[in-house]
Amino acid sequence: MQYGYQTHGFTLEEKTEGTVLMKMIEWPMPPDPSVPFRKSSDPLHTCFIILNHEKTFHVGDKLQVMLRMFDFDGNPKQYGGDYLQARIHSPELKAGSAGTVIDNQNGYYYIHFTLSWPGKVQVSVSLVHPSEGIKVLKRLREERPDRIYMQSTFKAGAISKTTVCNLFLTPTKPLCNFTDLRTGEPWFCYKPENLPCSTRINHARGGVIRGIRIFDLGNPKEAGPHCAFDIQNNIMLEYFTHGPPIYFVPFSSQHVNYISNKLNEIEGGKDTVIIIGICAHFCTFPVEVYIRRLQHIRRSILQLLSRNPDTVVVIKTGNVRAYVPDVILNYSDWFTFQLHLVLRTMFAGIKVVFVDAWAMTIAHYLPHNIHPLQIIIKNEIDVFLSHMCPFNKR
Repeated sequence: MQYGYQTHGFTLEEKTEGTVLMKMIEWPMPPDPSVPFRKSSDPLHTCFIILNHEKTFHVGDKLQVMLRMFDFDGNPKQYGGDYLQARIHSPELKAGSAGTVIDNQNGYYYIHFTLSWPGKVQVSVSLVHPSEGIKVLKRLREERPDRIYMQSTFKAGAISKTTVCNLFLTPTKPLCNFTDLRTGEPWFCYKPENLPCSTRINHARGGVIRGIRIFDLGNPKEAGPHCAFDIQNNIMLEYFTHGPPIYFVPFSSQHVNYISNKLNEIEGGKDTVIIIGICAHFCTFPVEVYIRRLQHIRRSILQLLSRNPDTVVVIKTGNVRAYVPDVILNYSDWFTFQLHLVLRTMFAGIKVVFVDAWAMTIAHYLPHNIHPLQIIIKNEIDVFLSHMCPFNKR
């Protein structure tokens, strides 16, 4: 497969960081490469207990749960690797909080919660994928990164042709190389017959706030770019999609923007707030691709903060999604969870703040949805605004 990064240099520091991050997210696999279904993890046989349940807990205390995994025959599992999601919640308060899962890799799991509000809480633990299923997801991500593809249309005069595009393409026919010259981020399309690569015109996938004036730039609602002004409060809002891979409605190839390049164009300052969201569209690719993209973004953020330290940079994490049978192999929460760990690690210690959509959507009482409902969006915006306009600066 055509893998553009092979022709683009990495610094020794970037290579080392990539190795460390890949080691950090290394997932334990079943000891036997072939496990009968009956020997895989069964949530109905599995049980958990609250440790120190006789204790009187107070707000701020830690609640610890121990879970023992069993297979479908009722036998205790002797190895770990299951992907679990856990939360505590108080339905009458509509309050919830995500837990941290520790895998002992012997069939036992410990789950830690922070008690953040008074009252009764319930503990919920979901087996998202057994370890035996994770093995399949890992193989798909590493061996079939081309299983999801995008496309572009090429047009000259009356001739119009659409071809497949991706980060990874088997060179069975001539390729158009659209690698970004500034970042080295690779992107390729199969060259259409009888049309040059320069005739590419687009990229595609196989409510308005009151008082804001929207400027119709003639761009797709989903893809943008968009611009809006709040004239009374002297606020300008701009929206751009990140560069490929991205699965959107068709939009002009001239609007393909890489986050790091846009950041390099921003002067910054105390009146500039930038929010970045980049995760979901990378789930089907090897994690190294995501690491490389974040390295570019992080470098540009550091340069921006060096120019103007008062600039506010907010990073929104990915969130959980519903389990629809026809997409689970490509967009499992396990993929997103690994990207989430990489994102939080790479930006630790840097002057950025997070809107932790991952924890917020796990903890919420609403069903999981890749596009969360309005009440969750409002919570995310509230967190964002708390960083944009902190109380001590009002």
